[in-house]
Amino acid sequence: MSDRNEFVSRPVLDERAKSLKKLVWIVSGLVLLLVVMMRSPYKIPLPEGVELSLLPPLHALLNTLVAACLLGGLFFLARKNYKGHQRCMTGALVLSGLFLLSYVAYHFTTTETLFGDADGNGKLTDEESETAGSARTVYLSIL
Repeated sequence: MSDRNEFVSRPVLDERAKSLKKLVWIVSGLVLLLVVMMRSPYKIPLPEGVELSLLPPLHALLNTLVAACLLGGLFFLARKNYKGHQRCMTGALVLSGLFLLSYVAYHFTTTETLFGDADGNGKLTDEESETAGSARTVYLSIL
């Protein structure tokens, strides 16, 4: 039996689907709560000597790998390679989870960086905003 036929002929698992839907809603709510909490000015202090500055480049790498997995999944799906597609989607999910954990850890322990804040005081003056110009608008739009 082909991968596609095997997938299509699986029995529908309504109870499992309902449970997974509840799980998705719970995880989504928790992620939203974490994002709101990350905006707090109160940060968790790190032990002396612990540095998390390596995390932003790691975030970029993880996001790049997720994008590669998603494109790979699309590639495999177009060629009706359902196992390859499933592996790519699982990889994207795992890498996204790692990204989320790392991102939350970084933002719960590090003060927010403002694009254009040249003096690093955490406040964007009119002068700094003018100096950043339209690059700030473009950056924030992409972000």
